[in-house]
Amino acid sequence: MKFNSALEYINHASLLAPPEVYMDIEKLKQKTQKLREAIEDLEKSDRVVEKLRIEIEPLMTLAESGMIPVKLQWRDIPGRYLFTEESLQQYPLLEHAFAEFRI
Repeated sequence: MKFNSALEYINHASLLAPPEVYMDIEKLKQKTQKLREAIEDLEKSDRVVEKLRIEIEPLMTLAESGMIPVKLQWRDIPGRYLFTEESLQQYPLLEHAFAEFRI
């Protein structure tokens, strides 16, 4: 099944989710803030970090708005390939914030 937006996917997933996959919305908001701060610290000096921000911004906005009620699959979180293909793993604080956001 193909989805046109992150919100469409989230709405579909939340209808099918068993209770153990519901998201702790407040914890996700905190993780999103840490990721946003890590991105902001680096994006002006690295175009790949800016690319990550552009890709993940819609999802971070949904998270900050409390609109992600269920845990997402790792494959559904944008930008993950940038850490291996574009060398973002050189920024350990960013990599850690991204990993925490994904959990």
